[in-house]
Amino acid sequence: MTTTTTRPPASAPSRRPSLLRAEVHRFTSRRLVRLLLVLSAVLFVLGTVLVTLDHAKTTPAIIADATDRRQAVLDDQERYRQECLQQPVPPDVPDGTTPEQLCGTPT
Repeated sequence: MTTTTTRPPASAPSRRPSLLRAEVHRFTSRRLVRLLLVLSAVLFVLGTVLVTLDHAKTTPAIIADATDRRQAVLDDQERYRQECLQQPVPPDVPDGTTPEQLCGTPT
């Protein structure tokens, strides 16, 4: 009994099967994976649209309100600083401590 081996024709390129290609094909052929990919793309687009539509536009009224709130905070800090400067220095404060170190710098 003789065995004959057949060799592919010389003109045909020899392609080795790729394990990575096979695994990617197997993974993407699953219906659940396709569904999750489509769902994530839809959610991404929906999120982008919602963020774009919900993004606040800056108006002069908003800027004026923010400026007023900032000034109120600065006034409260200055009022605290003035109260701190009028109180006696606690005994546990080291000698040579300046009022700015103890109560903060003026705003």
